[in-house]
Amino acid sequence: MGIRSTLLGVFSESPFKTIHDHMQASIASARLLNDLFQAVLDAQWDQARELQREISRLESVADQLQKQANQRLHRELFLPVSRYDVLSLVKSQDAIANQAEDIAGITVGRQLIFPDGLHCEIRSFVASAVSVCEAAGKIVSRQELAMQSGFQGPCMEDITQMAASIHDLEHENDEQQVRLRHLLMVEESKLPPIDVMFMYKIFERIGNLADSAQHISEKFTLMLACS
Repeated sequence: MGIRSTLLGVFSESPFKTIHDHMQASIASARLLNDLFQAVLDAQWDQARELQREISRLESVADQLQKQANQRLHRELFLPVSRYDVLSLVKSQDAIANQAEDIAGITVGRQLIFPDGLHCEIRSFVASAVSVCEAAGKIVSRQELAMQSGFQGPCMEDITQMAASIHDLEHENDEQQVRLRHLLMVEESKLPPIDVMFMYKIFERIGNLADSAQHISEKFTLMLACS
C-alpha cells in the first residue's frame, strides 16, 4: 500500500493537470462558436468580431498549455501511460482550439451570409459539434480516477460507456453535415460562388471539431486500456 501511495504521489505531480487545463481551454474556444454563429446569422458583425477575438485568445492560452504539457512530458521519468500516447492526445486536443479559431476567422473575416433556410440547421450543427467536444472533455477529466483505480473496475467501465456515447454523438454530427450540404447545394446557384466554397469549407471544419473530439476519446480509452 505504501508503494502504491508513493506511485500515486509521483503521478499526481505529472503533466496530467496541465493536460486537463489544456483540454478545458480548447473546449472553451469551441463553445464560443455557438454564440459566434448566432451573431453571424443575425448579422451582428461587431459582436461576431469580439467573439472571434476571444476565441483567438483562448487558442493562444491552449497553445501555451500545450507547450507546458509537452515540456513536462519530456522531463517526466515516471508515467503511468505511454508518453507517445499522451503526446498524441494533447495534439488532438489542440486541434479543437485550432479549428475553432480557423472557423471563426474565415466566417467573420469573409462576413459570410448564410441562406435563411439554413439557419436552424447551422445552429443545431454547431451545437452538436460543441457537445461532442464537451463529452470528450468529460472523459479526459476521468484520468485521475482511472489512475487511482489502477485502470480497472467500474471507473473503466464508465469510461468505455462514455466513449461509446461520444461515437454516437459524432455520428449524429456527420448526418447533420450531410443534410446541411444538401440544403446548401439547393441554394448555391443563388449565392456568390466563392462564398459557397467557403461555406462548404466551414461545414467541413465544424465536422472536424466533432471528429477531433472522437479521436480524443478513442486515444484516451486506448491509452488506458494499454496501461
